[in-house]
Amino acid sequence: MRMGLQVSADRGRYATKVEKLQADARWADQAGLDSVWTPPDPRRVRRDDGGQLIGTATSRIEVGTAIVPLQPRHPVVLAQQALSNQAVCEGRFTLGLGVSHHWIIQDMLACPTSAGRRPCAATSSG
Repeated sequence: MRMGLQVSADRGRYATKVEKLQADARWADQAGLDSVWTPPDPRRVRRDDGGQLIGTATSRIEVGTAIVPLQPRHPVVLAQQALSNQAVCEGRFTLGLGVSHHWIIQDMLACPTSAGRRPCAATSSG
């Protein structure tokens, strides 16, 4: 069985967000957990940034994102972010992809409702 931990910086504590995120990830790494994950909450540290911050603070643990919604991201930008995370994490990065929930896509990110009904169409290049 594999064990992982979701870590996130507290909302509103901007002066200590990075330090707390990295400290929690270091703890998980040193405790022998298999993975550490950044949360799906767009109001906190961006998942792709969180992956890089965690990657620099850890040495062996798998670093992953919770579901990253496809609708608000261009596929090329998403690929670039994943490659950057993979480089910083030295091959330990896992990208979680999905279509998310309407309350994130429509309510929090204000993506058009058509993207909520046809998520793959939002990433189509033509």
